Amino acid sequence: MDLNADPCEDFFQFACGNWNKKHIIPEDRSSVSTFEVLADELQVLLKEILEEPNSGHDSSATLKARTLFNSCMKL
Repeated sequence: MDLNADPCEDFFQFACGNWNKKHIIPEDRSSVSTFEVLADELQVLLKEILEEPNSGHDSSATLKARTLFNSCMKL
């Protein structure tokens, strides 16, 4: 939300104004959406998790995913 905008004058700017300021469209894309932003953030988060060392609290699925990820990274 852009609280500096008057919703009676420009409701779109009021409701979505800061989105455009915070989410610049990359040169390799024609648009950017909430789903694309979330997908990009998820990719970063997953990579961080997969690169962490194993711990005693990890599920077997996490351990298997790390093993597969690391085997691909050693090519």
